[in-house]
Amino acid sequence: MTAAGPRVEVLAGWGMAHHARSRVYRPADEEGVAHAVNDAVARGLSLTARGAGLSYGDAALNQGGAVVLTEGLAGVVSFDPASGRVTARAGTTLRELWTRTISQGWWPPVVPGTMEVTLGGCVAMNVHGKNHAQSGAFGAHVEGVTLLDGDGATRRVTREESPAELAAVVGGMGLGGVILDVTLRLKRVHSGFLAVEGWATRSLEDTLEALRAGVADSDYTVAWLDCTGGRAGRGVVHTARHLDEGHPLVGEGLDAEAQGLPSRIAGVLPREWAVAPLKALNRPAGIRLLNAAKHGAARVRGRSRYVQTHAAFHFLLDHVPGWKRIYAPAGLIQYQMFVPAESALSAFSAALERQRALGVPGHLAVVKRHRAEESAAGYCMDGYSLAMDFPVGRGEGYTRLVRLCAELDAVQAASGGTVYAAKDAVSAGLGRLPRKHDPRFSSNLVRRWQAASPHPQP
Repeated sequence: MTAAGPRVEVLAGWGMAHHARSRVYRPADEEGVAHAVNDAVARGLSLTARGAGLSYGDAALNQGGAVVLTEGLAGVVSFDPASGRVTARAGTTLRELWTRTISQGWWPPVVPGTMEVTLGGCVAMNVHGKNHAQSGAFGAHVEGVTLLDGDGATRRVTREESPAELAAVVGGMGLGGVILDVTLRLKRVHSGFLAVEGWATRSLEDTLEALRAGVADSDYTVAWLDCTGGRAGRGVVHTARHLDEGHPLVGEGLDAEAQGLPSRIAGVLPREWAVAPLKALNRPAGIRLLNAAKHGAARVRGRSRYVQTHAAFHFLLDHVPGWKRIYAPAGLIQYQMFVPAESALSAFSAALERQRALGVPGHLAVVKRHRAEESAAGYCMDGYSLAMDFPVGRGEGYTRLVRLCAELDAVQAASGGTVYAAKDAVSAGLGRLPRKHDPRFSSNLVRRWQAASPHPQP
């Protein structure tokens, strides 16, 4: 069954700060996707594929063009519980994937902070998780995809038979065609729980060193960073390890129900009630209070060790339903820079200093350790990343935010770094977007890159 003709709609980036008016196709199957591509080309429109629409900025927006939503292409096509090899349609979310496979001891090899992203989006943006330094990005575990090109024709692209072409699809922002399905190697797990360790750090230097050391003996490493006031740079580091076959919890928690997210925040506040108090604290004094409380609580606990489900550890963005409403109506943006290891301390120190000097409140900052990643976009390197969430203010607040982003561009450029284009919506220094792509596929992000690039366009 194919979808009806396109409707003109206004779509938003996940951060709510960017919108675009496009012709939107909602195909129910692969035939419908082919119809959408052919129809958009016939109308002279560029086309952007959009999964769950969870890119913070404008990567899945296409002002004046066409957008094909892949949400109708959902479901696991095949799964081999002996090898962990799974093929699923591009619109399948990580939630739908792991709830199908965890009972047989398999978990997605790489996950971002939310389980609501689609597999097609994970490939196109080559998402990373808390284990990038250990296991690489999502694309490292992809064995193949089915791609629909600008002529409406499908072809199979595999690591075994066409590795160069697959490398161009992974992280290629959908610029080579629409991904229809994904074949992935899953991670064998013996328990539904992870062994987690957390502790407070007193400075940015301590935080970076803790992440570097944690990579050697952990499966996952991540740090929250306090980016407020004079103590900006102190943090809370978390590491996690998969349980081995001799652990008492082996075989436990391997079902979707056991992986349910905690019902209360900090063991007290019901998840569904959390938005209102968080919105009340959505001002500089409130954010400083929350940051101080988080760091203070970690210091009081000391070096804590506990077990946590995979879902609770990984999917922090899903803990508070609808939490982005805190930033309504103007929305939020995220700026994420990647810099080489030798530049991280100076670059992140400069970024935090510029944020403080300009008086732009940073509501959340996360630091991760990374390894070099070869893909079409190639945003990862042997180093660290700093991701910062900012509310989009009005008037003078907005002006300061724009200025800060420009200065952060200068910091990352001087450090030999890049930004992650899948999240970015403000930077002129977009890093390494693929320079060869099918001109029939485009987006707001690509046009912004083309306008800023000093190089000839393909």
